[in-house]
Amino acid sequence: MPLRAQEVDQQASIAAEPPAEQRESTNSSIVVNPQQQAWMEEQAVLRATYRGQIEEYRKAEKNFFLAKTDYQQLQTLTALESLLGSTKTAFRLRGDVLHTYFDIARYEVLLSEGVDEAKKAEALQQIEVRKSELSQHIAQVSSATTREEVAALSGSFASIAPGIRSTTYFTLGMLRVGKLQAVYDKSQILKESLVSYQQTEPVSQVISAQRERAVAELDTRFESAHAVLIEQQTANITGLSESNYSRLREDLGGVYSDLSRGIRYLTELLQL
Repeated sequence: MPLRAQEVDQQASIAAEPPAEQRESTNSSIVVNPQQQAWMEEQAVLRATYRGQIEEYRKAEKNFFLAKTDYQQLQTLTALESLLGSTKTAFRLRGDVLHTYFDIARYEVLLSEGVDEAKKAEALQQIEVRKSELSQHIAQVSSATTREEVAALSGSFASIAPGIRSTTYFTLGMLRVGKLQAVYDKSQILKESLVSYQQTEPVSQVISAQRERAVAELDTRFESAHAVLIEQQTANITGLSESNYSRLREDLGGVYSDLSRGIRYLTELLQL
């Protein structure tokens, strides 16, 4: 049976959002280098391809279930041929969607900031393995002609599905940690620059005390966020399951809150 369209959507959650660098460069004056620009352009083409493939897969999935119902009711050779054809089409499109998804994921990793280089290399290696497995599966789908060969395709995909899920959640977790690490790093640089600048300004004792309290609060927020980031950066997220990924998202939600409060304190510090 084909992977349901909803499951394909869940697996392709990376593809639903542009990379952080692309979002930032769209909304600010941040400059990307020519290599990053080329990656972003290639990824944009892949996203358009992916959206079209998802629509095709949804239609193929619907046709598969209609053909399956017809065969169960009619039990004719014509209905069987229709079922075999719709099954092959759905399997092929499923493979195409997931292969494109991992192509997009590869660029997402290449464009990421704040990611441990060893984990980035591991993610890229895993992505290439998944793409190779999917290419082999798609080739098997194309060459299948008999009822037995088409039926065997379900087992073929079942053997690679755990790796697909594992690489998906590993990559998602790694990118989420990296994104917040990049925000943390930039916030630290901003804080240090601001504190250094304000220390050169002559101010009253009252203002000086306010600044000291603001910096102390900043340090508390940033230290809390940094402790969780260090824990997650050093954690082994290979083989991360969906439930573990959900817990990771919750943990990083607390980091995001601490960073957001810290950035608000930075804004207030600018006004002192």
